[in-house]
Amino acid sequence: MLAKFDQIIKDIQNRKFYPVYFLSGEESYFIDHITDLLINNVLTAAEKDFNMTVMYGRDNNTGTILDACVRYPFMAPYNLIIIKEAQDLKKIDELNQYFENPNPATILVFAHKYKKIDKRTNTYKILDKNACIYTSEKIKENEIPELARKYLGAQNFSIDQKALNLLTEYMANDLSIIINQLEKLVYLKRDSKAITSADIEQHIGISKDYNVFELQKAIANKDLVKATKILNYLKSNPKAMAIQLITAMLFSFFSKACVLYYHKKDQNKAAEALGIKYYLQDYTQTVNKYQGKLPNVISILKEYDLKSKGVDAINTDESELIKEMIFRIVNL
Repeated sequence: MLAKFDQIIKDIQNRKFYPVYFLSGEESYFIDHITDLLINNVLTAAEKDFNMTVMYGRDNNTGTILDACVRYPFMAPYNLIIIKEAQDLKKIDELNQYFENPNPATILVFAHKYKKIDKRTNTYKILDKNACIYTSEKIKENEIPELARKYLGAQNFSIDQKALNLLTEYMANDLSIIINQLEKLVYLKRDSKAITSADIEQHIGISKDYNVFELQKAIANKDLVKATKILNYLKSNPKAMAIQLITAMLFSFFSKACVLYYHKKDQNKAAEALGIKYYLQDYTQTVNKYQGKLPNVISILKEYDLKSKGVDAINTDESELIKEMIFRIVNL
């Protein structure tokens, strides 16, 4: 049975379990979350010692998994088997017979990350009849801030917009990493129930004034002096100063600004479709600054993305490429 994330979570919390869970897809966070929830809810800490087995797909075969599944639990309601990195398991179809008639005292969980199971296979058709199937779709970049906000809201926490921007930009919109950082902040800020940009700077180490997000804002405002100051600060952090990170971030920003420029009559609707309704003012300011030069910005970014990969820029220092690129953009 193909199930939705919220329903699976609700069922687990109500101790309604399936004999087999097949969790697959590109967004690993949701797969990890369901897996962790099963680990924390199916068995007590004492019951896990004898009744929980964690295996890895690349290190095990179907025979080993089958042996574990047919075993009955010892002084516990279930035998819990977790198969991590299940995408590396070979010949999964050899378990089809077990999937058709699973042991009711075993809960078998496949964490099949980064790709989906092929729906055309006989294995999928059998699982669809006898197991809980969840497909974790890749989250769009513009959906991640709202998911982070929703995660905090579920714990009665708030976060200001600048703090959220800092976190998502620096964590490259990786939902798993962002949630891990938020978990840390939730613990540290449990008394105030609010997260600010100062907390991001203090506890995660991202400067609220000198960061790639502020760099983007300076470029958007054609403020070369401020952009240069931020670049000089970022030199001490090679990861933050990576040209491919900066070009990707700017390409995303200016591409959306370009769409708004060509939808002047209905910018609110366009902003909602692009997932930038919270930042519309920033984008409209950029549109006003650059106007018809926005396509030129996109061309420059593409040019320097190629240069960062060695095209017409052999042995060129990365920081110098970034400075040159920004100078050309701001002076359009």
